[in-house]
Amino acid sequence: MRRAAQAAGRSMAAEIRAGRAPALRTVPAEDGTACTGVLAIVGIALHMTPGEIAYEACASVLIGVLFV
Repeated sequence: MRRAAQAAGRSMAAEIRAGRAPALRTVPAEDGTACTGVLAIVGIALHMTPGEIAYEACASVLIGVLFV
């Protein structure tokens, strides 16, 4: 992938957008969704264990940053 981008004179992001394979766009979207789920579970678990709401709030902010 990297070599194909360099050969075409494009960045990796431009190569992914221009690529014909649907997996090039699907896999990063699925990985982002999985990261979001893990962050949510960890934030809720840390909130419930010591009872500190800051952990859940931090997880929410990180999820928001991941979506941007």
